[in-house]
Amino acid sequence: MLRNCIRNKSEPPCEEVELMEANPMFAYVRFPGGKESIVSIKDLSPRPSFHWGTGRFESGSRRLGSGSN
Repeated sequence: MLRNCIRNKSEPPCEEVELMEANPMFAYVRFPGGKESIVSIKDLSPRPSFHWGTGRFESGSRRLGSGSN
């Protein structure tokens, strides 16, 4: 989930949450400390995936229609 406030540049812009339930507008999530909350779907971000070939984490999202036809 995207953070609204980042205190310094070394703090990650996202934190991992557990998705409990979702609808097209809102999601019910559980934070690592056990707190549960309802958040906007817009605040959720895709979980990055680790690529063994490059040794880096990369975002799981891709743009639609960015390839050549």
